Order: sequence, then C-alpha cells, then structure tokens
Amino acid sequence: MLNVYLTIDVELWSPGWQLGPDALSNAFDTYILGKTANGNYGLQYQLDIINDAGLTAVCFVEPLFTKAAGTGYLRQIVDICRKRGNEIQLHAHPEWLKHATPDFKGIDFSERYLLSQFSQQEQYQIITAARDILASVTDCKISAFRAGSFAANTATLAALSQAGIALDSSYNPSMPSPDNGFTEECHAANARFRQADVTEIPMTVYKTHNNTLRHSQLAACTFKELRSLLLKSYQAGHSDFVILSHSAELLDGSRRRKDPGNIATLVKLVAFIAANQDKFRCKLFNEIINTDADLPTAKPLVKLGVNYSLHRAVAKITRLIQARF
Repeated sequence: MLNVYLTIDVELWSPGWQLGPDALSNAFDTYILGKTANGNYGLQYQLDIINDAGLTAVCFVEPLFTKAAGTGYLRQIVDICRKRGNEIQLHAHPEWLKHATPDFKGIDFSERYLLSQFSQQEQYQIITAARDILASVTDCKISAFRAGSFAANTATLAALSQAGIALDSSYNPSMPSPDNGFTEECHAANARFRQADVTEIPMTVYKTHNNTLRHSQLAACTFKELRSLLLKSYQAGHSDFVILSHSAELLDGSRRRKDPGNIATLVKLVAFIAANQDKFRCKLFNEIINTDADLPTAKPLVKLGVNYSLHRAVAKITRLIQARF
C-alpha cells in the first residue's frame, strides 16, 4: 500500500509587501478565497474537490503573516481547513517577519529571509513563534512542519525537536540550495529518515527523460504524469507519496481567473486515488508512527520518458493560449 499525502501550503502574500488594511484584504481574497469575477476558486473550492472524492488533505498553514494582519484572517483560514476531517499542520515563511516585524527577538533580517539562513536557535525562535500563533486559534495537534520554499537544513530538524514537533516535510531534492543542508549523498530522495528525533517525510520527486529532478506538484505535473508516478511508485514498493499544492493553485498566473487545467488535474487525480484504494491510502501526518522501526527501505526513483515531458509542454502552451482569450 502506498501512503499518499495531499498537502496544501496555505499562505497569504501581499504584492510589493504592501501591508495596509486594503492590501491585506485583497491578499486574503486572492490567495485564500481565490476570488474571481466568476466565483471563488481558492482553498475552500480545492478542499471541496478533495473531500467530495472521499479524501482528506493536509493543510500546512502559514501564520507569521498575522504579525502584519492580526489573527482575524488566520481564524477564517483555520475554519476552512478543519472542515470535513482535513488536517492542520505548520508552515512558516520568515519573510513576513522581515517586513512586518524587523526587530523580532533581535534577529537580523536585513540580508536573510529563508529559514535555512538562520542559526538553530534563531530557527527555533521563528518556528515556536509560528507554532504559538497557530496554536492560539486552533486546538488541533501540531505535529508536522514544512519550511517555506523548502528552505530547511539539519539545524531545522534540531530546532523542530527542541520545539516538540516530531515530523517534517521540507526535504525537496529538486530544489537544492547552498543553505539547505540536505543532499542525496546523505539522504536518499523519497525515503523517510530520522535525525534529532524528527522523522522526515520528503517531498516526492521523480526523474524526467533527461534525469532532471521534478517534484510532484499539482500545477507542475499533468494528470498523466501523476497517475503514472503513483502507479510506478506503488509497483516499486515505495512507502510514501507527497503531493504539493497551494491555496491559490487553482488560479491562473494572473491570479484573476480560474485555471481550468489545474482544476481538471485535481478532479482526475482525486478520482483516480479514490478508485484505487487497494493501492493507495490517503493519509494524514498525525497518523504517522514516529519510530525508527517505521523507516522503510529506500527505493530507486521513478523515471518518466520523453513523451511525458512533451505532453506537459503541450499542456502548458495550451493553458497560456487559453489565458489570452
């Protein structure tokens, strides 16, 4: 059985870091509600598609924006997420502290904004601040974390352990960074590992025809790719398959219209998973057993042929053309 995690990074952004009330209201309308002239296609719409298929999602909620906006919007986000059995976990983008609270605990944000750029103690302060904000508006058990932009390193795991968070899902080999500190030489891609008493559930990646690594993100893959990746991962005996989305993933690049291609991919994906429950188990992070005995053997990465890359390129061009009309 392949454990499938439908994860959504729930985050709010304000273009140009405008932090006035109107700008923050517009940011909430766009990145959370997904407002368009023809309806809302944001977080609630996405969760409805998942839940209507009988599945549940893991919502990694970013709370540091409350340093600029207060907790009102966060409470609305939590209310949307927790309906129908979806799980709330922790996400953090220190960029919000850089722009909204530049004097936060005396940490210097002038040249840094990614979590992995900070020391272990600074990361601990940032993570616990985010945890405490989220915990103040929900009684959900916070047991898992994902760093913004996947910017985590070995110090992050130590900081999470110090903060009492036992699971992490920040390791993404397709997005290497000098500060990340996770490498395939030390940790096999797509395989759980434990460090500092924290279990890592990595972002699922795969190889394209030319051996480039890509991660399994709703907007970055076609349904044809995701279906094949799921089947091949199951057949190869992989333990976990982590799929990424964002709260505004079903909007197009303009953030003013829905993205029919991404919506269609999600609808087909959840229907496929639901129809194959003999192979796939849609799982939440609070269901993970955090022990050394629960570390499956690493398996070779799945590789997809050139026809998948061509199909993705055609789909991207089609969406770009549709967006112009």
